[in-house]
Amino acid sequence: MRTWLFGFLLAVLVALATPAAATVKEAEAAIAAGRHSDALATLAPLVAKGDRDAQTLTAGLLLSGLGATKDVARARELFTAAAQQGQPFAQYNLAVMYHHGDAGAVDLATARHWYALAAQAGMVPAMTQWALFQLEGHGGARDPANARRWAERAANAGDPQAQYLTGILAANGEGKPADTVEAYVWLLLADRSGFKPAQESLEILKHRLSAEERTKAEQAAIAWRPTAEGTDRR
Repeated sequence: MRTWLFGFLLAVLVALATPAAATVKEAEAAIAAGRHSDALATLAPLVAKGDRDAQTLTAGLLLSGLGATKDVARARELFTAAAQQGQPFAQYNLAVMYHHGDAGAVDLATARHWYALAAQAGMVPAMTQWALFQLEGHGGARDPANARRWAERAANAGDPQAQYLTGILAANGEGKPADTVEAYVWLLLADRSGFKPAQESLEILKHRLSAEERTKAEQAAIAWRPTAEGTDRR
């Protein structure tokens, strides 16, 4: 799944206790008001100083073509600079760029590296992608047990794709022994979130469960609540 998180980034970034924070907040306010060129002008001095949050916001604007001509190559440069300073949103978006070959060749090993760092920093979509990379062996060794662990973290945080993936892993016994009731719960949650592939899997799996087991799973899905996973770190 290819996902850019620029809008999400704006929604969750919080003020920093640094001299640059107020200026970054001014840029965020300008973006929220649709004044993208003003935001870029505000961010430019901070980008020049190497501020990772200004780099990330500017990269998002350039990637989207907001306030300036779309410049994917420059966006990648800025995401790289911010990612190297530990900015998790930049790490995730940089991983996506390497994953899909935006402004450069596809490099699954490097994509895996940045997905891993973003996941460890609390980026839920990165957890899902890192799980997929470990499951499929993209860019490195196949590791079903760790794939399932990270898929479950993202699923518990409410990511529909991760819920679907966790359901499939549980049904097939990847990384842990198979558990069809658990699998049905996760597939129900994915379907409830609108993840369409879950519907077909539910139809297949329900014939492997008794009526009592299906009721148990349905009750568990109703009672399920997301964990406080995720990050608002700049």
